[in-house]
Amino acid sequence: MSETTIDTATERDSGRFVWHDLVTQDVDASRRFYEQLFGWRVESTETDEGQLVLSTPEGPIAGMVELDEGQELLSRWVAYVAVDEITEPPARALKMEGKAPVRDERAWRSGSFSVVTDPLGASLAVVNNDRDASAAGSDRPTPSTFCWHEIVTSDPEQAKEFYCDVLDWRVAPMPQGDHGPYWMFLNDNLGVAGVRPAPPLPGQRAFWLSYVAVDDVDDTALRAEQLGGSLLTAPLEVPGFGRFATLADTQGGFFAILNNQRI
Repeated sequence: MSETTIDTATERDSGRFVWHDLVTQDVDASRRFYEQLFGWRVESTETDEGQLVLSTPEGPIAGMVELDEGQELLSRWVAYVAVDEITEPPARALKMEGKAPVRDERAWRSGSFSVVTDPLGASLAVVNNDRDASAAGSDRPTPSTFCWHEIVTSDPEQAKEFYCDVLDWRVAPMPQGDHGPYWMFLNDNLGVAGVRPAPPLPGQRAFWLSYVAVDDVDDTALRAEQLGGSLLTAPLEVPGFGRFATLADTQGGFFAILNNQRI
């Protein structure tokens, strides 16, 4: 990303992505896939519920939650943004014709959290900003950690207005050569996410896409397919962004991989 829009010296966690949860229909299958693809360790917590945590050598970066039997929701990644006041984003989302399906609930690790959904159906979680940030919020991501986020939407103007209002982000254009328009959400002067204009996939609403840093995008994409995942976007080089690919895991959860450079 453009160095002129990124302030790597900022220490403000509010407004930044700090955690992720994998909500899956098959914990065992998802566990095998991500352990083999990224080398993540999967461990059980000491809580009564025994939730699963995905970790790198640097520490935990995500949780794993199994869908209850009978739930018709698809497997998916949920990204968490730290906020100073947990009740404010849901209230703003409702005023912007969005939804707040989960409001001020407790989670085993992240403390109080809410879920906000924009008018086109993309959802992310917001979490109180009084917890330790994981590797997911690092300015200099190491391999196999989360390094970027995008909202993929057919209405980028609506997305820009919604998230700037709900999360106090601002937006700046980012040139991408012949690859079409792209915008970056800024938190203070730190680039935290992008807006990718794209028509919806069949049966798919707008969605948030989380990127994992890897050393070799082509090799990782091939291994994901060999492990039973699906290649949704073949490896592609984008000026100013890097080489990336979009994938789905064995349960249909979307994610992306990006060559290990500073975003």
